[in-house]
Amino acid sequence: MARTTYYRWQARERDERLADQVVVPRRRAAPATPQERQAVCCFALTHPQTGYKRLTWQMVDEDVAYLRPYQVYDILSDQELLCRQAVLRQSL
Repeated sequence: MARTTYYRWQARERDERLADQVVVPRRRAAPATPQERQAVCCFALTHPQTGYKRLTWQMVDEDVAYLRPYQVYDILSDQELLCRQAVLRQSL
């Protein structure tokens, strides 16, 4: 064990801070507007074979909406548009 680690732990023990600190990441993106939500749904319906991550970046490239992939996933999930590929395969 490195000497610095040992002394750092000694200091943490004196301060009663030996337990590891849990860091919970927070998402800091602004929520999607109703217009962006509508644009995501329309874009997803016109590109049914595209996954949500690629769809996100295509929308950015085409100046449709500027959202993060998890936001697009949440919108598509709420509108039940995530399973569209499986539904399309069954209908073929």
